[in-house]
Amino acid sequence: MNALTAPAMRRHGVYFYQHSDFLTKRVHDFVLEGVALGETVVVVATEEHRKALRRALVQGSAIQKTAYLDMDAEEYLSGFCAGGVLDKDRYLAVVTPFLTQVQESGRPIRLYGEGVTVLWNRGFRQAALELEQWWNELIRQYRFSTVLCGYGVEAQTAEELVDVLAMHSHVCLGEAIERTG
Repeated sequence: MNALTAPAMRRHGVYFYQHSDFLTKRVHDFVLEGVALGETVVVVATEEHRKALRRALVQGSAIQKTAYLDMDAEEYLSGFCAGGVLDKDRYLAVVTPFLTQVQESGRPIRLYGEGVTVLWNRGFRQAALELEQWWNELIRQYRFSTVLCGYGVEAQTAEELVDVLAMHSHVCLGEAIERTG
């Protein structure tokens, strides 16, 4: 068992990726670890990444429907975000009932999310960081084993990386990041 899969630890990791193939592999492994540990796995991702992940999961293993849930990041954000402005009351109205229902299974929750990445890529950096903070608050309230966020590295300055890192307990390493320029 590695640091990401330790059930007693409420961890909020970040995975920086350059290529979607590496992201799909990392999230695939993250999902399978959660299923093997008896956790409920929730994936909030872009349609492109959800499709790639579903293909990888179907090819590699049998996922129990009750242990794996996914949703579109755009649809998720539309419930509480307009034009890069977040509404915390609406966020809680969207997320809290869902998490409460998932938690009723008695299983720890393992979440991979790209909602913050969608905001970040649209230039709503402060909104993304605010959403990260809201997730940190929920991690303390619900039975999460692990929360993992994926960020593309192409639009990150050193200062932005520091801001993102400050919202997370650890960095997940994977692919080598190529330097350009």
